[in-house]
Amino acid sequence: MFTGITGYGLRRIAVLTATVTLAGGCGHGDSSATGGDPTGGASASSPTTSASGPEVGAIRSVPEPPTTPAESTPEVATTTPERTTPPPRTPDAGPRGVWEGTATIVVNYYAPCGSGFDWIHLGAQTYRQPVQVAAEDPVGGEDNDLRLSVSSARQTTEGGFTMVSSGRFHTTSGPLTLTYWDLRVDGTTISGTLTDSHKAEGVVQNLLYSNQTLDPCSDRLGGMLKALGMDTGARLSGRLGDRSGSLVVRGRSIDTSRGFELRLDLDRAG
Repeated sequence: MFTGITGYGLRRIAVLTATVTLAGGCGHGDSSATGGDPTGGASASSPTTSASGPEVGAIRSVPEPPTTPAESTPEVATTTPERTTPPPRTPDAGPRGVWEGTATIVVNYYAPCGSGFDWIHLGAQTYRQPVQVAAEDPVGGEDNDLRLSVSSARQTTEGGFTMVSSGRFHTTSGPLTLTYWDLRVDGTTISGTLTDSHKAEGVVQNLLYSNQTLDPCSDRLGGMLKALGMDTGARLSGRLGDRSGSLVVRGRSIDTSRGFELRLDLDRAG
């Protein structure tokens, strides 16, 4: 029993002796090669480092230089370049006021009295009566520089008439503006064209009053007085000055039975 233990102990001593011998031959007492103590003895608790690699010293930490925050570029306010061209000229809005005077009304009569019921000219009549012209600010929705209205003093007579450049009406959908005349104004000079009679809407406002009979070929002046709508294409031209004015209107009725020429000689009344 003791002999077995002794043998196990001898073998352990032999292994230890071989380990010490190998360590002493490689390092010649250098502790850095084996990780042992300065005498060349092995340390069982120290890890073994590789003898072939270079010794690596401690790494020195170099502080990074302080960083300077980037300078922010201030925003540059946007500037509007100076105008090099003058602004467009604002058109003259035209005169405002009331003019009164005399209207000379020439009415030409037409009827289908020719061969094959062709329309022919039956003749003309001239009438005179007082007239008033008003030039006001345009109503909302009217594409004109002013609102022009012209009317004879006695409308319900042969040759009487009334004209207006626009009208404002109240409907179930709200206020409605209808423009009849396209007016062009340059200082005191006025010209225009009747562009829409608004017959389709049933609100014809530019009217010539004339008697009509059932047989115009035999009696062109008799019959019942009717208000005949002025047809599109009628023209207006003239001027409304500080002291006086004059206008000329030419056109035909919608039913083509009447042609007319209105000459207005005016003095400023207000």
